[in-house]
Amino acid sequence: MADLLLASPDLPAAAPPPRSRRGGAFFRELRRSGTALFGLIIIVVIVGSALFAPLIAPHDPTMQSLTDRLQPPLLFGGTAEHPLGTDQLGRDLLSRLLYGARVSLGIAASVVAIAGCIGIGLGLVAGYFGKWIDTVIMRAADMQLAFPGILLDVVILYALGPSAKLLIIVLALNGWMIYARITRSLVLPLRHAEYIEAAEIAGARPLRVMGRHILPNLASPLMTLIVLEFARIILAEAALSFLGYGIQPPNSSWGLIVAQGQDYLDTAWWLVTLPGAIICITVLSTNLFASWLRIYTDPRQREKQLSRQLDALMVSKP
Repeated sequence: MADLLLASPDLPAAAPPPRSRRGGAFFRELRRSGTALFGLIIIVVIVGSALFAPLIAPHDPTMQSLTDRLQPPLLFGGTAEHPLGTDQLGRDLLSRLLYGARVSLGIAASVVAIAGCIGIGLGLVAGYFGKWIDTVIMRAADMQLAFPGILLDVVILYALGPSAKLLIIVLALNGWMIYARITRSLVLPLRHAEYIEAAEIAGARPLRVMGRHILPNLASPLMTLIVLEFARIILAEAALSFLGYGIQPPNSSWGLIVAQGQDYLDTAWWLVTLPGAIICITVLSTNLFASWLRIYTDPRQREKQLSRQLDALMVSKP
């Protein structure tokens, strides 16, 4: 009984370390990993460019000038007025990429927020309550996973008509299963932990137990999952926009810019190469940061990494 009282949620717990110390440790560990630091810098630059696109963009992304069409980038014989060249309608490519980043990143953030809330919530309920509730939720996830994701997206968007709002809804409904399955698998080992049983004996309701005692312990792996899903949604949106079922003109996204420039690949390579390179760099940077974040937030992974580093150090010594 003494153990249960010590674990009661109504008793004050040990104070966590100050945020300044935790933030300092985070950045110290980040500086030790060159690839993760590089990825985070690239992400910050791209997100910042998207947020401040109206201030950075040299031209209106929809302004056409046929006399300036298909100008190459500045380093390949172009002009300083259009540093990355122009497209087939004379629109400034740099401006289109900046405003396209707002759309692509905004859609990815919206999808991750909606799918994450739905999936994590259902995963918590399935793992905590179990029994028939778990069975219904997991079988629904299995049934949806049985359909090819991109094909299901295309069918829905073709039937209802492509739009940005519908694209967000479709991608979110096609991605909640990943959050639900992983959250459930993380909740199951915690379901009968001593501090969970103590909270229940102390009278905490299921919603309080899930929100205050279980969910905080899942923050590390779920944070990594969210970052990885953010990169995946960027690719999914680009693929659907390239196929013509995503963002529609006059709006622009990275995938739509690639699709509109594919017919000019032989004569204007920059229309496809530059937005494609930005997509690759964004996804790669996100994955590099997510890989480091998984190790940083998981003590067991950090112990394994430290053990490998010590073994390598011992082998290198004569």
